[in-house]
Amino acid sequence: KKYIDCLFSNNFLPLISRATHFGGLNGTCIDHILTNDLSKVAKTGVIRCSISRHLPTFLNLDIKINSSGFSKNDKPLTRINDVTVQGFLTEFNKLVFNFSLPAKSLFSVFHTSFKSLYDKWFIKP
Repeated sequence: KKYIDCLFSNNFLPLISRATHFGGLNGTCIDHILTNDLSKVAKTGVIRCSISRHLPTFLNLDIKINSSGFSKNDKPLTRINDVTVQGFLTEFNKLVFNFSLPAKSLFSVFHTSFKSLYDKWFIKP
């Protein structure tokens, strides 16, 4: 109750109200996306999947990059198509991770590898 009162008193609204974690008998909403401007919110939700007991959340904003004063050069151009996706997936599936590393180090290696492949296959030079 105090948490919600604090949010509302500071003009924030929660955009996720469904359970996102199912570790016990009842689901709980442990993921929070907050906003103080509903005018840009296009869609929010919880993605149902059976990979873990934790469900991912998402937020789509209705923003127009070029109409807000950004030039085309400020946003990287992407090239996402069947060929680049297949190239990315082929190389990604060849990655080998050392799971004996501490979680923070392992994530850092994963993130660096993922970003490198993403930039190689999807960002136009």
